[in-house]
Amino acid sequence: MLKTISFVIIILFVSYACASSECAKENNDKVNKVEFTLDEIGINLKQVFVWINMMPGPDFNPRINITGEIEVTESSEYEIEQITLSTINIYQNDLQFYSIEPIIRFGENPSGDSNKLLIFSTKDGMNVKENFDVNAEVDVEFIFTSDDGTFSRFERNLVIQKAH
Repeated sequence: MLKTISFVIIILFVSYACASSECAKENNDKVNKVEFTLDEIGINLKQVFVWINMMPGPDFNPRINITGEIEVTESSEYEIEQITLSTINIYQNDLQFYSIEPIIRFGENPSGDSNKLLIFSTKDGMNVKENFDVNAEVDVEFIFTSDDGTFSRFERNLVIQKAH
């Protein structure tokens, strides 16, 4: 349990550092900072960061990561307690490069209402695949499941940030 908590804290710290440091400055005009609009099914993608760990080291191997927060609203047409984020797919130029089962933890909603806040991340990142362009934008599909079925939400043209 302590390892899990430590891991989540590290992921959130790296995400914050990435968002507020050089990786955010590289693409300052296109950083994914704004809250995404609430869609018709009550899913609000509050923030999403797709980033490549470019930190040098003895075994340097760039790894792609995705982190963020999703709010499920009370007005959702699905039962709020039953919705979970099951899969994240990352596409580039209409080709799927990654399919991820994210690590999920539940956060407290700062607005104090009964909405559900999902905080997601990758565990260790994934090796950058051979034909994947780290300088191009990506499209991300979020697949949700509930007792009522499966549904997805796409976010397009997300900038890949680089943590140096």
